[in-house]
Amino acid sequence: MKTRIAIIGGGSQAHILAGFLGSQENVSINILTRRPKDWGKIFTTFDLSDKQYTAELGIISDKPEDVIPQSDLIFFCLPGFAVKEQLIRIRPFVTNNHILGSAFSGTGFFFDVLELFGADVRCFGFQRVPFTGRVKEYGKSATLKGYKPFLAVAHLNCNEEYLAEQLSELFKVEVRLLNNILEATLSNSNPILHPSRLYVLYKDWYDQKLYDKEELFYENWDDESSKLWIACDGELQAITQTFETPVNIETVLSYYGCKDYRSLTTKLRSIKPFMGVKTPMIKVDNGFILNGAYRYFTEDIPYGLVIIKSIAEQTGIETPHINQLIEWGQKVMHKEYIINGKLTGKDISLSGYVNADVFQMALCSVDKKLNLNRKKNDKRATF
Repeated sequence: MKTRIAIIGGGSQAHILAGFLGSQENVSINILTRRPKDWGKIFTTFDLSDKQYTAELGIISDKPEDVIPQSDLIFFCLPGFAVKEQLIRIRPFVTNNHILGSAFSGTGFFFDVLELFGADVRCFGFQRVPFTGRVKEYGKSATLKGYKPFLAVAHLNCNEEYLAEQLSELFKVEVRLLNNILEATLSNSNPILHPSRLYVLYKDWYDQKLYDKEELFYENWDDESSKLWIACDGELQAITQTFETPVNIETVLSYYGCKDYRSLTTKLRSIKPFMGVKTPMIKVDNGFILNGAYRYFTEDIPYGLVIIKSIAEQTGIETPHINQLIEWGQKVMHKEYIINGKLTGKDISLSGYVNADVFQMALCSVDKKLNLNRKKNDKRATF
């Protein structure tokens, strides 16, 4: 019996997975997309060694009622700002037989699911995206640039043994189950990585400032960028230490097998799938301007750093470096999330901000006896 997977989205992960997963004999792929007419029935994903994963796609539609009832696993491959809207759209067609999944959980996926579907929903999410790659031809093909040695997954209400076994079979790699959803949500990957690098490169930014060229994001990575990323990671690690139930997130240095900022710089300059990636710029007549509408801003700040900061506020942890990135990034985006170090800006509703009620629901879903140690004032709060 085939596993019927609905892929929601049209970005790089949706494209890569359409071919990679759909090429398997025991899998059928349906696509829920805003651009169904731009997708072909035959889809191919190519890796860097020219290996091909070719799939014959099933239902391709922009209507949830066409796709969701004909699927078993609903897999979100969307930027953070688009997840909640699509969860609302599919909600009337989701039953207890469905499992919801996300290619990346650091944009608040679990918080959105809990808020909209309640504590009994079955769902899972990856700590980091399964693959690196790009769209090759929209709706027709993708380039898979890199495989992961393992995938870390968090879940709610799933059979752990079955989930790990099925995901390992689907993604052809070892699957490691995380202790709880916070380990997948509090990410020190893209939400901290991209803004740290951009701030170092463009901290002198002002509106309509012209730059001579696009910069290489990774190949010219420097020690200042490494230091800032490590400092933000330290603030994230401080948040994880406030929970009595273990919330273990590997440090940036440990993840990349580095001992200090210098070795991290060397490592990032040498990662092959990262080669050629440029900073988000827009070409104009006399040069380039910084593109504040690019996902490094629109996703990683309101649906990355703001989530981390909102949890920091509720756990009593100060985050001066993360604050700095939000304050700078919101200017580039012409938004306002943070004022005087607090998330009270006028655009906070247009972000993944986690309010106290949803945060409490998340804690209860992890462990109803979870205690939060507020180290700032040495008091304990039980949720």
